[in-house]
Amino acid sequence: MRPIAHSRVKTYGIATAVATLALTASACGSTKTTSGSTKTTSSQASSTTAAGQCNLAALNAATTPVNITFWESAGGTAKDPHSGEHLLLSIVNKFNASQTKIHVTDVNQQSYFDGAWTPYLNSLRTHTSPNIVYFDDNYVKDAVDSKSFVPVAACAAADKYSTSDFLPKAIAQQSVNGTLWGMPYTGSGYIMYYNQQAMTKAGIAAPPRTFAQVVADAAKFKAAGYSDGISLSNDPVYLQLFDASAGKYYLNNNNGRGAKSATAASFDNPTSLDFLNYVHEMVASGTEKGYAATGPGTAAFDNLLAVGNGLSGLTISPSGTLGTVEAVAKAYPKATFKVAPVPSVGSTNLGLPSEGQALYLPKSSTPAQLEASWVFLKYLVSASQMATFDAGTGFVPVRSSAAAQPAMTSLWASNPAYKVAYTEMTGGTVNQATAGPLLGPLTSSDNSIANMLAKVETDPTANPSALLSQAQSQTTSLITSYNASN
Repeated sequence: MRPIAHSRVKTYGIATAVATLALTASACGSTKTTSGSTKTTSSQASSTTAAGQCNLAALNAATTPVNITFWESAGGTAKDPHSGEHLLLSIVNKFNASQTKIHVTDVNQQSYFDGAWTPYLNSLRTHTSPNIVYFDDNYVKDAVDSKSFVPVAACAAADKYSTSDFLPKAIAQQSVNGTLWGMPYTGSGYIMYYNQQAMTKAGIAAPPRTFAQVVADAAKFKAAGYSDGISLSNDPVYLQLFDASAGKYYLNNNNGRGAKSATAASFDNPTSLDFLNYVHEMVASGTEKGYAATGPGTAAFDNLLAVGNGLSGLTISPSGTLGTVEAVAKAYPKATFKVAPVPSVGSTNLGLPSEGQALYLPKSSTPAQLEASWVFLKYLVSASQMATFDAGTGFVPVRSSAAAQPAMTSLWASNPAYKVAYTEMTGGTVNQATAGPLLGPLTSSDNSIANMLAKVETDPTANPSALLSQAQSQTTSLITSYNASN
């Protein structure tokens, strides 16, 4: 698992997590699915595409196949038929077999904690950038500020390609000042996992919809013999979720999505403090136990394992973990896992922000490579291919036409739990709050927030207000430094 940089399981896929939980011993590995150089040749580098331009006349003029390199970080290995990497590579191979004009070389970068982002930064220095790459949603602002990408909006406009059936929250999340930079590819959200056996034993009729109800249910779980009460991780995304749901800005200048970039954090607000106070109340009464959101082996899943082992009644984790939970459920007879939407902190609930990954087009490509990458990108996000990948991995489709494909509708019909995150992403309000923060130093900020949450979730003497104020000051300092260097 990756360190705190959004502790989302989505980047690594179900199969890797299954192996980790089932065997309680495996670590994420990396696999390069194809051989072949990722280096741009001198002839390619001599004709680069200006940012914001997308020439869609170059591919037809090519007299030989146009070779492009695709960097991704799907989980598992190509040899594992149940892994995200195997599924993605099969889609790449299918594309290559479907035509002779373009050849895609797939390179998996999952060995890096931030997927392809660090390798991509290195490639800018060595002039070996890929032609198409997908990043976690952590890196939207970093990608735009790198000035090294052609916005996908440019190619969409040149091709008269419509994004009207993509989920509005996913489009909003990848847009900066009205320009779509990355094409949404995978979706993931947060959901509440609860133990139906614990609910029944504690006399709780329905899963909680607010955190006030969570506090009351935690006491009931404790009284029913569940020693943790409930379990939470120190996942920094929690604050982003609850602020978005309440319509609060995590950063100033409309989450950094206004006319100007963010200059300060603003998550020290009543919603965030209410959440921390709810947690602190449970810690003080011994009805909540905090776990680390990252770590070796199964450590990053400890909050879920507490539910599975009959210690906790519920927890909140990424929806991408659902397939993992179901795959290993028989090994945990003390729990009958069910899922529900994430409870809101207050009375306002605008829905949760979109989480996921998007495809980006580096501007170092030649015009022919850029067009070839755009053609391949359209294939990846086509309704049928998106549904194939999402149904096989547990991701959420980010376009309605993919959600309507048989692969998705049959999955949701047989197991409605998989549709909960999709319903959360399609519901609620689309605005700059639910689009999520545009924050360059997001990874560093997450580290300070995770440390703050660990303190609140484990120390009954902690001062939530003081710790929240300190974390905001730290993030503001990080933003100041980032803005000064960009």
